[in-house]
Amino acid sequence: MKRVLSMCLVAVIMMSSIAGTFSTQAFAYNDAANENTAPEVFSTSEIVEESPTDEATEATPKDEAAAVKPEGESNFGGDEDTLLEAAVEKRNELSVADAKALVPVDEENFPDVTFRYYISEHIDGDGDQKLSEDEILRVSSIDIRSKGVSDLKGIEHFSALTELSCSKNWLTSLDLSKNTALTELSCDDNMLTSLDVSKNTALHRLHCSRNRLTGLDVSKNTALTELYCFRNQLTSLDLSKNTALQKLYCNENQLTGLDVSKNTALTELYCFRNQLTGLDVSKNTALQKLYCSENQLTGLDVSRNTALTMLICYENQLTGLDVSKNTALAVLYCGRNELTDLDVSKNTALTELYCDDNMLASLDVSKNTALAVLICRGNRLTSLDLSKNTALHRLHCSRNQLTGLDLSKNTALTDLICYENQLTCLDLSKNTALIGLMCYENQLTDLDVSKNTALAVLYCNENQLTGLDVSKNTALKKLYCNENQLTSLDLSHNTELSHTHCSPQSYRIPQRYNFDYSKLPGDFDAGKVRNRPLTLQIIR
Repeated sequence: MKRVLSMCLVAVIMMSSIAGTFSTQAFAYNDAANENTAPEVFSTSEIVEESPTDEATEATPKDEAAAVKPEGESNFGGDEDTLLEAAVEKRNELSVADAKALVPVDEENFPDVTFRYYISEHIDGDGDQKLSEDEILRVSSIDIRSKGVSDLKGIEHFSALTELSCSKNWLTSLDLSKNTALTELSCDDNMLTSLDVSKNTALHRLHCSRNRLTGLDVSKNTALTELYCFRNQLTSLDLSKNTALQKLYCNENQLTGLDVSKNTALTELYCFRNQLTGLDVSKNTALQKLYCSENQLTGLDVSRNTALTMLICYENQLTGLDVSKNTALAVLYCGRNELTDLDVSKNTALTELYCDDNMLASLDVSKNTALAVLICRGNRLTSLDLSKNTALHRLHCSRNQLTGLDLSKNTALTDLICYENQLTCLDLSKNTALIGLMCYENQLTDLDVSKNTALAVLYCNENQLTGLDVSKNTALKKLYCNENQLTSLDLSHNTELSHTHCSPQSYRIPQRYNFDYSKLPGDFDAGKVRNRPLTLQIIR
């Protein structure tokens, strides 16, 4: 009878283990059935043994044959006491495991009060201040941007996490070694000095910009397609294992070299404001955007980058730039270099061209009919033909040697900056969309702005104007017409004016020294000088 009872108990215990709970009716009777009690742990000594009865049943020969077993062995193939002990031990292990699966939402597990509140509000579904295994495993994404979090301890519990966004906080450290399922990590705008992502081999997007990182090892992150690590303190960056990389933003660091020869899938490369003396992009034939300005490049070969639509390479030391193979180019910024020649005749898709502050003596943009913005200031241009650029709306050609400028075909022009040239006349009668005009420091003797009724800003100072009619320019907000030869100026119609500098008699004094202001030219009346002796404002 003992054997039968033991086998029954084993079966019940095994079934209960599978179900995860014991039947209180089968093993123990709890008088306080409605009270919450801890799971009971059983031992074999607690099983009540039933005394054998005097009655015996007769066994048939078949039953006797089946009952012949070695002493101590049950019909289950082993000692029933051993099986019973094993079952009870298994039940106890499961009870302990269930208890461990509950993670209290408390200060010990989540020390940061804001992060703890986020867990309570967004992850603790039943609000019992404990995270069950099911609640933990359901979490695939955590977004805690801009919450003022300083510690993400507790993040290690979420082993199924694939996306974590913790940007714009106060984090000084971040341990993600247990979050091996991560595919996207954004931790920008914190105070991290180091970041270990060696265990996050599934990462394909990593954004860690605007921190204080001095190093970044991404050699184990071979699945990376996007890496944003700009505005840190990186002195080197090894990308040889990141062959799937498509977007790399490593600008504004302290890189002295950058090898992207293995990153043949790159479409966007931003590496400006570093200390690069060379950049080989010959293997990056899929490149569409290249931003490598403010480095120390003396040469740049983009002949193999035929997919380029944007090339920004200003403020380097380039003496030449061949863009003849880049026929898809729409935006070209190559200013502040040492270019003496620039051929853009093959770049018919160009909409923006910045070639300012070079040494160009000529510039042919006749083939660039889609051009909307042209910035060519600070060169040595003596002429500029814009007759084919009818889409032009912004022109900045100041600080050249232009003696004439025909804008009759540029009717879409809204901004014209042509100061510091040698212009003696300027016809703006066709440019009725003009909003801003800066034509100061030329040799203009006349300026007709009567057709430019949308004009809001007019700087025509330091010319030779004897008259100026702005009565039609009722939208005018800023007017600088000083240092001309104006004898009168009517501003009665310009009610929107907020900034004016229109003194008809103002003079440039080259340096500070004792000056006899009675010798100023024209009809300057020394007797009308206020606050004598005269204090000169030095204009350099």
